[in-house]
Amino acid sequence: MLKITAEKHADRPASLFQMFLEPGSKAQTLSWGQMLEKVTQAVNLFRSLGVAEDDTVAYLLPGLNEAAITVTGAMIAGKANPINPLLEPEVIAAILREIRAKVLVTLKSFPKVDLAEKAAQAAVASDVETIVEIDMLPHLNGLKKLIVPMVRPKMTAPRKARVLDFHKVLAAQPKDGLTFEESGEDRFCALFHTGGTTGAPKLAQHRISGAHMIQTTPAGYRGDGVFEKFWQVVEHWKISIIVTVPTAAAMLLNYPVNSDVSSLRVAISGSAPFPKKLFEEFEQKLGVSIVGGYSITEATCIVTSKPPNGPCKVGLVGIPTPYCEVRVFECDDEGNIEKRCDTDEIGEICVLGPGVVDGQTYTDDRRNLGLYVVENSQSYLRTGDLGFFDEDNYLWITGRKKDIILPQMPKTAVGKVFKPDLRKQSISHVFDKTLADAGLDLKVTQVIDDKHCGMVAHLSGTRDGVLDEQADDIICDFIPHWDWETAN
Repeated sequence: MLKITAEKHADRPASLFQMFLEPGSKAQTLSWGQMLEKVTQAVNLFRSLGVAEDDTVAYLLPGLNEAAITVTGAMIAGKANPINPLLEPEVIAAILREIRAKVLVTLKSFPKVDLAEKAAQAAVASDVETIVEIDMLPHLNGLKKLIVPMVRPKMTAPRKARVLDFHKVLAAQPKDGLTFEESGEDRFCALFHTGGTTGAPKLAQHRISGAHMIQTTPAGYRGDGVFEKFWQVVEHWKISIIVTVPTAAAMLLNYPVNSDVSSLRVAISGSAPFPKKLFEEFEQKLGVSIVGGYSITEATCIVTSKPPNGPCKVGLVGIPTPYCEVRVFECDDEGNIEKRCDTDEIGEICVLGPGVVDGQTYTDDRRNLGLYVVENSQSYLRTGDLGFFDEDNYLWITGRKKDIILPQMPKTAVGKVFKPDLRKQSISHVFDKTLADAGLDLKVTQVIDDKHCGMVAHLSGTRDGVLDEQADDIICDFIPHWDWETAN
Protein backbone atom coordinates (compact mmCIF):
# COMPACT_ATOMS: atom_id res chain seq x y z
CA MET A 1 0.00 0.00 0.00
CA LEU A 2 2.77 2.46 0.93
CA LYS A 3 4.72 1.62 -2.23
CA ILE A 4 1.65 2.04 -4.46
CA THR A 5 0.82 5.40 -2.86
CA ALA A 6 4.42 6.60 -3.19
CA GLU A 7 4.54 5.60 -6.85
CA LYS A 8 1.32 7.48 -7.62
CA HIS A 9 1.84 10.52 -5.39
CA ALA A 10 5.58 10.71 -4.67
CA ASP A 11 5.64 14.49 -4.12
CA ARG A 12 2.45 14.84 -2.12
CA PRO A 13 2.82 15.44 1.63
CA ALA A 14 2.42 12.30 3.76
CA SER A 15 3.32 13.35 7.31
CA LEU A 16 4.07 16.63 9.02
CA PHE A 17 5.40 17.33 12.48
CA GLN A 18 5.76 20.72 14.17
CA MET A 19 7.41 20.91 17.59
CA PHE A 20 6.14 24.34 18.59
CA LEU A 21 3.23 26.44 17.40
CA GLU A 22 4.85 29.87 17.54
CA PRO A 23 5.06 31.77 14.22
CA GLY A 24 8.24 30.81 12.40
CA SER A 25 8.70 27.52 14.25
CA LYS A 26 10.18 24.74 12.16
CA ALA A 27 7.86 22.17 10.59
CA GLN A 28 9.12 18.98 8.97
CA THR A 29 7.07 17.54 6.11
CA LEU A 30 7.77 14.16 4.53
CA SER A 31 6.40 13.40 1.08
CA TRP A 32 5.10 9.94 0.21
CA GLY A 33 8.31 9.30 -1.72
CA GLN A 34 10.46 10.27 1.26
CA MET A 35 8.27 8.22 3.60
CA LEU A 36 8.75 5.11 1.46
CA GLU A 37 12.53 5.61 1.46
CA LYS A 38 12.75 6.11 5.22
CA VAL A 39 10.43 3.20 6.01
CA THR A 40 12.54 0.99 3.73
CA GLN A 41 15.63 2.08 5.67
CA ALA A 42 13.87 1.38 8.96
CA VAL A 43 12.90 -2.15 7.85
CA ASN A 44 16.47 -2.87 6.83
CA LEU A 45 17.74 -1.39 10.11
CA PHE A 46 15.52 -3.61 12.27
CA ARG A 47 16.47 -6.71 10.30
CA SER A 48 20.16 -5.80 10.75
CA LEU A 49 19.50 -5.70 14.52
CA GLY A 50 18.30 -9.30 14.47
CA VAL A 51 14.55 -8.69 14.21
CA ALA A 52 12.83 -11.52 12.32
CA GLU A 53 9.11 -11.89 11.48
CA ASP A 54 8.37 -13.40 14.90
CA ASP A 55 10.36 -10.77 16.82
CA THR A 56 9.06 -7.48 18.22
CA VAL A 57 10.18 -3.87 17.98
CA ALA A 58 8.68 -1.81 20.81
CA TYR A 59 8.56 1.94 20.71
CA LEU A 60 7.98 4.50 23.43
CA LEU A 61 7.46 7.73 21.53
CA PRO A 62 5.30 10.84 21.28
CA GLY A 63 3.75 11.88 17.98
CA LEU A 64 6.64 12.41 15.55
CA ASN A 65 7.38 11.69 11.89
CA GLU A 66 9.94 9.23 13.25
CA ALA A 67 7.15 7.40 15.09
CA ALA A 68 5.25 6.86 11.83
CA ILE A 69 8.46 5.57 10.22
CA THR A 70 9.16 3.28 13.17
CA VAL A 71 5.74 1.64 13.41
CA THR A 72 5.50 1.02 9.66
CA GLY A 73 9.05 -0.30 9.40
CA ALA A 74 8.60 -2.52 12.46
CA MET A 75 5.43 -4.09 11.05
CA ILE A 76 7.25 -5.02 7.84
CA ALA A 77 10.38 -6.30 9.56
CA GLY A 78 8.62 -8.13 12.39
CA LYS A 79 5.99 -6.96 14.88
CA ALA A 80 5.42 -3.41 16.09
CA ASN A 81 4.44 -2.70 19.69
CA PRO A 82 3.55 0.94 20.47
CA ILE A 83 3.64 1.63 24.21
CA ASN A 84 1.81 4.49 25.89
CA PRO A 85 4.48 7.00 27.08
CA LEU A 86 2.31 7.84 30.11
CA LEU A 87 2.66 4.36 31.63
CA GLU A 88 4.99 3.83 34.58
CA PRO A 89 8.38 2.12 34.02
CA GLU A 90 7.34 -1.10 35.81
CA VAL A 91 4.27 -1.46 33.56
CA ILE A 92 6.37 -0.76 30.47
CA ALA A 93 8.89 -3.37 31.63
CA ALA A 94 6.10 -5.94 32.06
CA ILE A 95 4.95 -5.32 28.49
CA LEU A 96 8.51 -5.59 27.15
CA ARG A 97 8.96 -8.91 28.94
CA GLU A 98 5.67 -10.35 27.69
CA ILE A 99 6.38 -9.50 24.05
CA ARG A 100 10.08 -10.39 24.41
CA ALA A 101 11.08 -7.20 22.62
CA LYS A 102 14.54 -7.23 21.04
CA VAL A 103 14.60 -3.54 20.13
CA LEU A 104 13.17 -0.49 21.89
CA VAL A 105 12.89 2.82 20.02
CA THR A 106 12.52 5.91 22.20
CA LEU A 107 13.69 9.51 22.60
CA LYS A 108 17.16 10.69 23.45
CA SER A 109 17.34 12.63 26.71
CA PHE A 110 15.64 15.98 26.15
CA PRO A 111 14.66 18.90 28.42
CA LYS A 112 11.31 18.44 30.22
CA VAL A 113 10.83 14.96 28.74
CA ASP A 114 11.32 11.80 30.83
CA LEU A 115 10.99 9.10 28.15
CA ALA A 116 14.71 8.30 27.96
CA GLU A 117 14.82 7.60 31.72
CA LYS A 118 11.58 5.58 31.59
CA ALA A 119 12.88 3.53 28.69
CA ALA A 120 16.20 2.84 30.41
CA GLN A 121 14.52 1.73 33.64
CA ALA A 122 12.10 -0.54 31.78
CA ALA A 123 14.74 -2.01 29.46
CA VAL A 124 16.96 -3.07 32.37
CA ALA A 125 14.10 -5.20 33.68
CA SER A 126 13.50 -6.85 30.29
CA ASP A 127 15.35 -8.69 27.51
CA VAL A 128 15.77 -5.66 25.25
CA GLU A 129 19.10 -5.94 23.42
CA THR A 130 19.16 -2.58 21.63
CA ILE A 131 17.80 0.88 22.43
CA VAL A 132 17.51 3.16 19.40
CA GLU A 133 17.27 6.81 20.43
CA ILE A 134 15.63 9.60 18.44
CA ASP A 135 17.02 13.07 19.06
CA MET A 136 14.38 15.80 18.67
CA LEU A 137 17.09 18.41 18.07
CA PRO A 138 16.59 18.33 14.25
CA HIS A 139 13.03 19.55 14.82
CA LEU A 140 14.30 22.78 16.42
CA ASN A 141 15.64 25.95 14.88
CA GLY A 142 17.02 29.27 16.05
CA LEU A 143 18.12 29.83 19.63
CA LYS A 144 16.40 26.70 20.94
CA LYS A 145 18.60 24.52 18.76
CA LEU A 146 21.71 26.11 20.25
CA ILE A 147 20.54 25.91 23.88
CA VAL A 148 19.20 22.33 24.08
CA PRO A 149 22.62 20.58 23.80
CA MET A 150 23.86 22.67 26.75
CA VAL A 151 20.89 21.89 29.01
CA ARG A 152 20.21 18.31 27.92
CA PRO A 153 19.55 16.21 31.07
CA LYS A 154 22.15 13.57 31.96
CA MET A 155 20.95 9.98 32.16
CA THR A 156 20.81 8.53 35.68
CA ALA A 157 19.28 5.10 35.03
CA PRO A 158 21.75 2.30 34.22
CA ARG A 159 21.57 0.77 30.74
CA LYS A 160 22.67 -2.75 29.84
CA ALA A 161 21.45 -2.64 26.22
CA ARG A 162 23.52 -1.07 23.47
CA VAL A 163 22.36 2.41 22.49
CA LEU A 164 22.22 3.63 18.89
CA ASP A 165 21.43 6.99 17.28
CA PHE A 166 18.27 6.59 15.16
CA HIS A 167 19.13 9.12 12.48
CA LYS A 168 22.72 7.89 12.05
CA VAL A 169 21.94 4.18 11.82
CA LEU A 170 18.91 4.86 9.60
CA ALA A 171 20.99 6.86 7.13
CA ALA A 172 23.45 3.94 6.83
CA GLN A 173 20.76 1.59 5.48
CA PRO A 174 19.74 1.13 1.80
CA LYS A 175 16.64 3.09 0.82
CA ASP A 176 16.00 1.71 -2.67
CA GLY A 177 14.87 -1.76 -1.63
CA LEU A 178 14.73 -4.38 1.10
CA THR A 179 17.84 -6.40 1.92
CA PHE A 180 15.80 -9.60 2.33
CA GLU A 181 12.91 -11.50 0.76
CA GLU A 182 9.52 -11.09 2.45
CA SER A 183 7.63 -14.30 3.20
CA GLY A 184 4.31 -12.92 1.98
CA GLU A 185 2.45 -14.69 4.78
CA ASP A 186 -0.63 -13.20 6.49
CA ARG A 187 1.13 -13.02 9.83
CA PHE A 188 0.85 -11.00 13.02
CA CYS A 189 2.48 -7.63 12.48
CA ALA A 190 1.48 -5.62 15.54
CA LEU A 191 0.80 -5.95 19.26
CA PHE A 192 -1.39 -3.21 20.75
CA HIS A 193 -1.91 -3.01 24.48
CA THR A 194 -5.25 -2.07 25.99
CA GLY A 195 -5.59 0.91 28.31
CA GLY A 196 -4.92 -1.00 31.51
CA THR A 197 -7.86 0.66 33.31
CA THR A 198 -9.05 -2.69 34.70
CA GLY A 199 -5.64 -4.08 35.62
CA ALA A 200 -2.46 -4.87 33.72
CA PRO A 201 -2.69 -3.96 30.01
CA LYS A 202 -3.66 -6.87 27.74
CA LEU A 203 -1.85 -7.29 24.41
CA ALA A 204 -4.01 -7.71 21.31
CA GLN A 205 -2.46 -9.17 18.16
CA HIS A 206 -3.16 -7.66 14.73
CA ARG A 207 -2.48 -9.16 11.32
CA ILE A 208 -1.24 -7.46 8.17
CA SER A 209 -4.27 -6.40 6.54
CA GLY A 210 -3.36 8.40 2.01
CA ALA A 211 -3.81 11.21 3.61
CA HIS A 212 -1.50 13.99 4.83
CA MET A 213 -1.16 13.63 8.62
CA ILE A 214 -0.43 16.72 10.75
CA GLN A 215 1.15 16.22 14.20
CA THR A 216 1.50 19.25 16.46
CA THR A 217 3.97 19.05 19.36
CA PRO A 218 5.26 15.76 20.81
CA ALA A 219 2.48 15.79 23.43
CA GLY A 220 -0.37 16.23 20.95
CA TYR A 221 -3.37 17.95 22.55
CA ARG A 222 -1.42 18.14 25.82
CA GLY A 223 1.29 20.29 24.23
CA ASP A 224 1.88 23.92 25.19
CA GLY A 225 -0.34 26.28 23.24
CA VAL A 226 -2.14 23.59 21.24
CA PHE A 227 -5.66 24.55 22.32
CA GLU A 228 -4.99 28.29 22.14
CA LYS A 229 -3.59 28.07 18.60
CA PHE A 230 -5.54 25.09 17.29
CA TRP A 231 -7.73 27.04 14.86
CA GLN A 232 -4.72 28.90 13.47
CA VAL A 233 -3.10 25.54 12.79
CA VAL A 234 -6.26 24.40 10.96
CA GLU A 235 -6.15 27.55 8.81
CA HIS A 236 -2.41 27.40 8.15
CA TRP A 237 -2.34 23.77 7.00
CA LYS A 238 -5.85 23.77 5.47
CA ILE A 239 -6.81 20.79 7.62
CA SER A 240 -9.94 18.96 6.44
CA ILE A 241 -10.35 16.31 9.16
CA ILE A 242 -9.63 16.58 12.88
CA VAL A 243 -9.51 13.64 15.28
CA THR A 244 -10.50 14.38 18.85
CA VAL A 245 -12.20 13.13 22.00
CA PRO A 246 -15.08 14.80 23.92
CA THR A 247 -12.86 16.30 26.63
CA ALA A 248 -10.53 17.88 24.04
CA ALA A 249 -13.50 19.12 21.99
CA ALA A 250 -14.92 20.79 25.09
CA MET A 251 -11.60 22.53 25.69
CA LEU A 252 -11.43 23.73 22.07
CA LEU A 253 -14.80 25.44 22.43
CA ASN A 254 -13.35 27.61 25.20
CA TYR A 255 -11.30 29.44 22.58
CA PRO A 256 -12.71 31.72 19.86
CA VAL A 257 -12.67 30.43 16.30
CA ASN A 258 -10.71 33.44 15.09
CA SER A 259 -9.31 31.81 11.97
CA ASP A 260 -10.56 30.61 8.61
CA VAL A 261 -11.57 26.99 9.23
CA SER A 262 -13.58 26.56 6.04
CA SER A 263 -11.26 23.72 5.00
CA LEU A 264 -12.74 21.53 7.79
CA ARG A 265 -15.14 18.87 6.50
CA VAL A 266 -15.60 16.59 9.47
CA ALA A 267 -14.53 15.93 13.08
CA ILE A 268 -13.94 12.34 14.14
CA SER A 269 -14.47 11.54 17.81
CA GLY A 270 -13.92 8.43 19.88
CA SER A 271 -12.99 7.25 23.37
CA ALA A 272 -16.27 8.27 25.09
CA PRO A 273 -19.84 9.37 24.30
CA PHE A 274 -20.31 12.96 23.17
CA PRO A 275 -22.57 14.87 25.64
CA LYS A 276 -25.65 16.19 23.86
CA LYS A 277 -24.99 19.86 24.61
CA LEU A 278 -21.36 19.63 23.53
CA PHE A 279 -22.35 17.77 20.37
CA GLU A 280 -24.79 20.52 19.35
CA GLU A 281 -22.50 23.40 20.31
CA PHE A 282 -19.53 21.96 18.42
CA GLU A 283 -21.52 21.45 15.23
CA GLN A 284 -23.17 24.87 15.50
CA LYS A 285 -19.93 26.73 16.12
CA LEU A 286 -17.87 25.03 13.41
CA GLY A 287 -20.51 23.98 10.90
CA VAL A 288 -19.06 20.49 10.55
CA SER A 289 -20.46 17.07 11.37
CA ILE A 290 -19.09 14.98 14.22
CA VAL A 291 -18.50 11.41 13.11
CA GLY A 292 -18.38 9.10 16.10
CA GLY A 293 -18.02 5.36 16.20
CA TYR A 294 -17.31 2.28 18.21
CA SER A 295 -13.88 0.76 18.39
CA ILE A 296 -11.98 -1.75 20.49
CA THR A 297 -8.31 -2.64 20.40
CA GLU A 298 -9.12 -6.36 20.30
CA ALA A 299 -10.88 -6.00 16.92
CA THR A 300 -8.21 -3.77 15.32
CA CYS A 301 -10.07 -0.69 16.49
CA ILE A 302 -12.94 0.54 14.29
CA VAL A 303 -16.07 -1.63 14.41
CA THR A 304 -18.85 0.83 13.55
CA SER A 305 -18.94 4.42 12.36
CA LYS A 306 -21.58 7.08 11.78
CA PRO A 307 -21.76 8.14 8.11
CA PRO A 308 -21.02 11.89 7.81
CA ASN A 309 -24.43 12.49 6.25
CA GLY A 310 -26.28 9.95 8.38
CA PRO A 311 -28.71 10.59 11.25
CA CYS A 312 -27.28 12.71 14.08
CA LYS A 313 -28.79 10.76 16.96
CA VAL A 314 -26.72 11.41 20.07
CA GLY A 315 -25.84 8.07 21.63
CA LEU A 316 -25.69 5.86 18.56
CA VAL A 317 -22.32 4.61 17.31
CA GLY A 318 -23.12 4.02 13.68
CA ILE A 319 -23.30 1.10 11.27
CA PRO A 320 -20.73 -1.72 10.86
CA THR A 321 -17.70 -0.79 8.81
CA PRO A 322 -16.97 -2.69 5.56
CA TYR A 323 -15.96 -6.34 6.06
CA CYS A 324 -16.96 -6.16 9.73
CA GLU A 325 -19.99 -8.08 11.00
CA VAL A 326 -21.62 -7.15 14.28
CA ARG A 327 -24.16 -9.29 16.13
CA VAL A 328 -26.09 -8.80 19.35
CA PHE A 329 -26.55 -12.06 21.24
CA GLU A 330 -27.92 -13.21 24.56
CA CYS A 331 -25.21 -15.45 26.02
CA ASP A 332 -25.07 -17.56 29.15
CA ASP A 333 -22.26 -17.30 31.71
CA GLU A 334 -20.17 -19.83 29.75
CA GLY A 335 -20.48 -17.81 26.54
CA ASN A 336 -22.98 -20.06 24.75
CA ILE A 337 -25.47 -18.26 22.51
CA GLU A 338 -29.01 -18.48 23.86
CA LYS A 339 -30.53 -16.32 21.12
CA ARG A 340 -29.78 -13.65 18.54
CA CYS A 341 -31.44 -10.43 19.67
CA ASP A 342 -34.15 -8.74 17.64
CA THR A 343 -34.34 -5.07 16.70
CA ASP A 344 -34.30 -2.81 19.81
CA GLU A 345 -33.47 -5.80 22.03
CA ILE A 346 -30.40 -5.41 24.26
CA GLY A 347 -27.71 -8.08 24.32
CA GLU A 348 -23.94 -8.53 24.20
CA ILE A 349 -22.20 -6.99 21.19
CA CYS A 350 -20.07 -9.54 19.32
CA VAL A 351 -17.77 -8.82 16.38
CA LEU A 352 -16.45 -10.74 13.37
CA GLY A 353 -14.07 -9.33 10.78
CA PRO A 354 -10.53 -9.25 9.40
CA GLY A 355 -9.27 -7.71 12.65
CA VAL A 356 -10.61 -10.54 14.84
CA VAL A 357 -8.17 -13.39 15.30
CA ASP A 358 -10.05 -16.47 16.51
CA GLY A 359 -8.35 -17.91 19.58
CA GLN A 360 -5.37 -15.58 19.30
CA THR A 361 -6.69 -12.15 20.23
CA TYR A 362 -4.35 -11.84 23.23
CA THR A 363 -0.76 -12.98 23.53
CA ASP A 364 -1.66 -14.69 26.82
CA ASP A 365 -3.74 -17.76 25.80
CA ARG A 366 -5.51 -17.82 29.16
CA ARG A 367 -7.18 -14.51 28.32
CA ASN A 368 -8.65 -16.01 25.14
CA LEU A 369 -10.70 -18.64 26.99
CA GLY A 370 -14.42 -17.85 26.77
CA LEU A 371 -13.73 -14.81 24.59
CA TYR A 372 -15.63 -16.09 21.53
CA VAL A 373 -19.11 -17.34 20.59
CA VAL A 374 -19.90 -19.43 17.52
CA GLU A 375 -22.78 -18.97 15.09
CA ASN A 376 -22.95 -20.94 11.82
CA SER A 377 -19.35 -22.15 12.32
CA GLN A 378 -18.06 -18.56 12.59
CA SER A 379 -16.42 -17.25 15.74
CA TYR A 380 -17.45 -13.81 17.03
CA LEU A 381 -15.40 -11.86 19.54
CA ARG A 382 -17.33 -11.05 22.72
CA THR A 383 -16.77 -7.40 23.53
CA GLY A 384 -18.43 -7.38 26.95
CA ASP A 385 -20.40 -4.31 25.84
CA LEU A 386 -24.20 -4.25 25.84
CA GLY A 387 -26.21 -2.67 23.07
CA PHE A 388 -28.84 -3.10 20.37
CA PHE A 389 -29.58 -2.40 16.71
CA ASP A 390 -32.43 -0.03 15.87
CA GLU A 391 -34.73 -0.35 12.87
CA ASP A 392 -32.24 1.54 10.68
CA ASN A 393 -29.46 -0.94 11.59
CA TYR A 394 -27.65 1.64 13.73
CA LEU A 395 -25.85 0.28 16.78
CA TRP A 396 -26.41 1.77 20.24
CA ILE A 397 -24.24 1.13 23.31
CA THR A 398 -26.12 0.86 26.61
CA GLY A 399 -23.56 -0.43 29.12
CA ARG A 400 -21.23 -3.25 30.08
CA LYS A 401 -22.05 -6.91 30.62
CA LYS A 402 -19.29 -7.14 33.22
CA ASP A 403 -17.67 -4.40 35.31
CA ILE A 404 -18.28 -1.02 33.77
CA ILE A 405 -15.40 1.27 32.94
CA LEU A 406 -16.52 4.78 33.76
CA PRO A 407 -15.35 7.30 31.13
CA GLN A 408 -13.16 10.13 32.40
CA MET A 409 -15.80 12.85 32.72
CA PRO A 410 -14.92 16.53 33.15
CA LYS A 411 -14.97 17.94 36.70
CA THR A 412 -15.34 14.57 38.44
CA ALA A 413 -13.05 12.60 40.66
CA VAL A 414 -14.99 9.38 40.15
CA GLY A 415 -12.80 6.29 39.76
CA LYS A 416 -12.59 4.28 36.57
CA VAL A 417 -13.90 0.82 37.39
CA PHE A 418 -17.39 0.36 38.81
CA LYS A 419 -20.19 -2.18 38.81
CA PRO A 420 -23.46 -0.69 37.44
CA ASP A 421 -24.99 0.06 40.86
CA LEU A 422 -21.81 1.72 42.12
CA ARG A 423 -21.58 3.77 38.96
CA LYS A 424 -25.12 5.06 39.49
CA GLN A 425 -24.32 5.92 43.11
CA SER A 426 -21.17 7.75 42.03
CA ILE A 427 -23.01 9.72 39.36
CA SER A 428 -25.69 10.73 41.89
CA HIS A 429 -23.07 11.82 44.44
CA VAL A 430 -21.05 13.91 41.99
CA PHE A 431 -24.10 15.51 40.36
CA ASP A 432 -25.76 16.34 43.68
CA LYS A 433 -22.65 18.19 44.82
CA THR A 434 -22.35 20.03 41.51
CA LEU A 435 -26.00 21.11 41.55
CA ALA A 436 -25.64 22.31 45.16
CA ASP A 437 -22.44 24.23 44.31
CA ALA A 438 -24.38 25.95 41.53
CA GLY A 439 -27.02 27.06 44.06
CA LEU A 440 -29.80 24.88 42.63
CA ASP A 441 -32.11 23.07 45.07
CA LEU A 442 -32.13 19.91 42.96
CA LYS A 443 -31.09 16.33 43.56
CA VAL A 444 -30.66 13.19 41.51
CA THR A 445 -33.46 10.84 42.57
CA GLN A 446 -32.33 7.95 40.39
CA VAL A 447 -30.10 7.03 37.48
CA ILE A 448 -31.71 4.62 35.06
CA ASP A 449 -30.46 2.52 32.16
CA ASP A 450 -32.40 3.63 29.10
CA LYS A 451 -31.95 1.26 26.17
CA HIS A 452 -31.66 4.16 23.73
CA CYS A 453 -29.86 6.77 25.81
CA GLY A 454 -27.72 4.77 28.23
CA MET A 455 -27.37 6.34 31.70
CA VAL A 456 -30.12 8.94 32.34
CA ALA A 457 -30.15 11.04 35.52
CA HIS A 458 -33.58 11.98 36.91
CA LEU A 459 -33.81 15.24 38.88
CA SER A 460 -36.30 16.47 41.43
CA GLY A 461 -36.54 19.36 43.88
CA THR A 462 -37.43 23.03 43.81
CA ARG A 463 -37.91 23.73 40.14
CA ASP A 464 -39.29 27.27 40.51
CA GLY A 465 -37.26 29.62 38.36
CA VAL A 466 -34.93 26.85 37.22
CA LEU A 467 -34.91 26.66 33.45
CA ASP A 468 -34.12 23.47 31.61
CA GLU A 469 -31.14 25.30 30.12
CA GLN A 470 -29.67 25.97 33.58
CA ALA A 471 -29.78 22.33 34.58
CA ASP A 472 -28.63 21.39 31.08
CA ASP A 473 -25.53 23.55 31.43
CA ILE A 474 -24.50 21.56 34.51
CA ILE A 475 -25.67 17.99 33.90
CA CYS A 476 -24.66 17.79 30.24
CA ASP A 477 -21.08 18.49 31.21
CA PHE A 478 -21.12 14.96 32.60
CA ILE A 479 -23.82 12.83 31.01
CA PRO A 480 -25.56 13.11 27.63
CA HIS A 481 -29.13 12.69 28.95
CA TRP A 482 -31.22 13.73 31.95
CA ASP A 483 -34.89 14.34 32.73
CA TRP A 484 -37.19 15.67 35.43
CA GLU A 485 -38.45 12.99 37.81
CA THR A 486 -41.89 14.63 38.16
CA ALA A 487 -43.45 17.95 37.26
CA ASN A 488 -42.77 19.77 40.56
